[in-house]
Amino acid sequence: MFRIPFFPCVFILGTLKFALKMTIPRVMWNMLSGVLRRQVNKPSPGCLMDRPSVWKTRIGVIDTDINVHLNNASYLTQMELAIWYAVAHTGILHRVLAKRWYFLIASQAIRYRHQIPPLRPIEVHTQTVYWDDTWVFLQARFVCPATGKLYAEGLTRITLRHGRDTVHPHNMFDVVYQVKSGEKVYPQPPMPDVIRDFLTWDASSAISMKEYTLEPTPKLPLTTVNFLFTFQLDRKATMELSTEATKDTVYKIIMIGSGAVGKTNLIGVGARGCQFNDMSPMTTNPEFVSVKVKRPDWKPGQANEYITAHVWDTAGQERYQAISASHYRRVNGAIIVYDVSSKQTFKEVYPGMTMSSLSWLRALKENSDRELLGGVMLVENKMDMIKKGEPRPPSYVQENEVMKLLMDIVYKDPDEGMSWLHDGPAAQVNPYRVANALMFARTSAMTNECELYELNERKVASVNEMFQQQSDAIGYEKTEHVNTISKAIEALVLRIYERSRDMKASGTKVKGKPFQIVPQTKSEEPME
Repeated sequence: MFRIPFFPCVFILGTLKFALKMTIPRVMWNMLSGVLRRQVNKPSPGCLMDRPSVWKTRIGVIDTDINVHLNNASYLTQMELAIWYAVAHTGILHRVLAKRWYFLIASQAIRYRHQIPPLRPIEVHTQTVYWDDTWVFLQARFVCPATGKLYAEGLTRITLRHGRDTVHPHNMFDVVYQVKSGEKVYPQPPMPDVIRDFLTWDASSAISMKEYTLEPTPKLPLTTVNFLFTFQLDRKATMELSTEATKDTVYKIIMIGSGAVGKTNLIGVGARGCQFNDMSPMTTNPEFVSVKVKRPDWKPGQANEYITAHVWDTAGQERYQAISASHYRRVNGAIIVYDVSSKQTFKEVYPGMTMSSLSWLRALKENSDRELLGGVMLVENKMDMIKKGEPRPPSYVQENEVMKLLMDIVYKDPDEGMSWLHDGPAAQVNPYRVANALMFARTSAMTNECELYELNERKVASVNEMFQQQSDAIGYEKTEHVNTISKAIEALVLRIYERSRDMKASGTKVKGKPFQIVPQTKSEEPME
């Protein structure tokens, strides 16, 4: 009886399996063949816009997983091939390369509907569904050519770059379709719901990636012994990790508020040093900017001279609440913004003022960690719309309404007011610390003007005075040396730092003296 050797068969089968899994040459050939066949073609009018580009392929045996259907990695591969085919088929690739531009994919997502068995022919329909000033969103549909059955649906967020600069999608359309600069071949479409959902996931994923950090790893010496490379593990080097990184003070501050209240311009003017933009687009993909503030207790010769704060800009529309909610994790400070000319945005700040589903203080309460949250600033923006010395129009937010909100936040029950930021019932919570938990600023992003007010203890206030009588023991007073938005952000960072250093302290300033931030000289200003 003839026997087949076991181990040689295993070796041969393993080698064949490895060779079959080498899909890179096959993928490269598919890409190059698609490019070579279609690169010289003239643009096909309407392709990718009015109608999709169709990439035809067949599922190979080695593209399947253990369940004998198309594996996840192959879905992404087919999406990439379909995009390459689409840009080559429309002539985009040829003209983009002539301009020395290049494509950059930021993120992708796939939703599976039905499994695709091996050897099944499929079509990937790629079409542009939305674009903004930076990104183009391509939708890929995996379809059965015979029945039209939808197997899966994918989205790709892609941009066009020239060096480090971003090319506006309209410029790409001008080049591809060879029209005069400024002419819009296609008007910008409204954002589909599928793109909104995709941006929600994309933003949450981006936040998790930015917040994920690795522990510092020591460098191990490498020695050579008898021509064999071995690692010599130095226990001292392993155990004595550098502690300088743990001393860095980094805060996370979120800017929240309803849509179109001016959050993006506040961050742009106050943190980035940009000019006011009256055509600022709606925020859909949250971003943050880093600011540095000098430590008030820093002494020459010490490390970590500056406090770093990441100020996040969030989306204000109600349907973007999932984007904003993910920002509350491990937050140290919050800036709540409303528009002085819009009472609705003001009513959406406090849960007791409206039955609207939007309530920024309630969202802050439900999602933040009160052990980390050290400072909250309420911002009344667009003050340039009010003429100085004249009363506010009836349709605007009135000063008495603002003061009532501020006082209610201080005096209310812990379940409703700001005292939920700190442990213990109202009678046991330090009154001064609760009173100073909320800062109030009147700003104008257009003129970069700001007035900051902080709740100050005018005399020794008992618990009864604070929480029952609502006496004149406390009141808001102006903070000195704060006249710009950047200075207000600096003051918030300093308050968070002071309170986090000693949360049981009776205050962050000498009693009887006004709040102030010491103005820095030019030589002391932090450099980015």
